[in-house]
Amino acid sequence: MPTTTPPAHVHIVKENRWAKIDLQTLQVIYSTLNSKELKKALELTKQHQTQFKEKWNEWFSR
Repeated sequence: MPTTTPPAHVHIVKENRWAKIDLQTLQVIYSTLNSKELKKALELTKQHQTQFKEKWNEWFSR
């Protein structure tokens, strides 16, 4: 039975709060971060988006 790869995303964790961000669209899928933390998480995700997608593809092409 083939496995399904989920859409590329990252999890950002700060203390007991977190966010899940789609790597294609940079849309927030879910977040418990406050607005300042979420803004920073989105900035960092955008800044490293290419590297994150490359690592995602490496991991799921094994």
